Amino acid sequence: MASVPDFCEALQARSAELRRKVHEERQKQEAAQRDLASVEDEVAQLRKEALELQLAADQQRQERKAQREAKVDVASLKKEVSRRQTQVRILTEELARTQADVHRLVDEAVARAEKAALQQEVDMEKQWSARKEAEHEKLRQTEEKTLHQQEESARLEHEIRVLPPRTAVVQLFAVLDELRHVRQVAASVQSCRKEEEQLRELRRRRLCEKGEKLVQLDRDAAEQRCQAAELQAAFEEEARLEEAELTERLERNRKRAERTEREASRHLKELRDAARPEPNEARGASTSLPPVAPGSRSAVHAEFALVGALKALDQELGSQRFGLRQNLRATGL
Repeated sequence: MASVPDFCEALQARSAELRRKVHEERQKQEAAQRDLASVEDEVAQLRKEALELQLAADQQRQERKAQREAKVDVASLKKEVSRRQTQVRILTEELARTQADVHRLVDEAVARAEKAALQQEVDMEKQWSARKEAEHEKLRQTEEKTLHQQEESARLEHEIRVLPPRTAVVQLFAVLDELRHVRQVAASVQSCRKEEEQLRELRRRRLCEKGEKLVQLDRDAAEQRCQAAELQAAFEEEARLEEAELTERLERNRKRAERTEREASRHLKELRDAARPEPNEARGASTSLPPVAPGSRSAVHAEFALVGALKALDQELGSQRFGLRQNLRATGL
């Protein structure tokens, strides 16, 4: 019977020891759970920071892409401006050549018209002078003939007075024939004078027509010069408007590129500041978390390092959970 109390005391001591071990194990488990919770919180924080870094990196890539596109747009706009300037220069040269051709054609037409009018005037002057000389010669001959007829009439009248009546009648008829011939010559002289007046009137009308044609040619030349000037002004205005529009687009793209570059620099600085480790932040963390270099030039390396650290933490947490489960199972037994 003496062994029963000893066995009970040993059993109680064993039970107390087991209770103490269970209590210690529970305390260790609670401490491990607290550590696990803190590690999970830290992992969540690191995941959040990694997500923010990834979003910032994506935004930075988008901004760089937008910056490259803006540079491409600026280059294309510069090429377009150069092409438009070349086109405007070609059109200006073509307009200048057209104006020179128009002026040359107008001057040639005016010169030809003046030359033709002058030649026509010279021909008409020659014809009129020749006809006038012919009419004067014919008039002189007619006057001489009329004077001769008057002298002959006076002589015949004297002879009629002297001759017998029958001979006088014959001479009288002859004189009447001569007088009729003289009247015909005078009528022809009068018609020549009328024709001369008509020629003078025709010459005056032709000179007026020539002056009107010259005035019309001058008006046409002035209208063509005005049209050419208006066309040149329209071309220059259109070229100026296109150049102003392209310059404005270039300025907008340049400002957008500068703004994008400033935002990219600011985001890069923020990423560098976020990737720089703090002294108190790394305490209590796993030793498998690789540090980020403070002077890193890119946030992509920090992002990859954080992803690797998260994977290592997941593996470590999995191993800790497995160890806790094994301890709990052992305690329950």
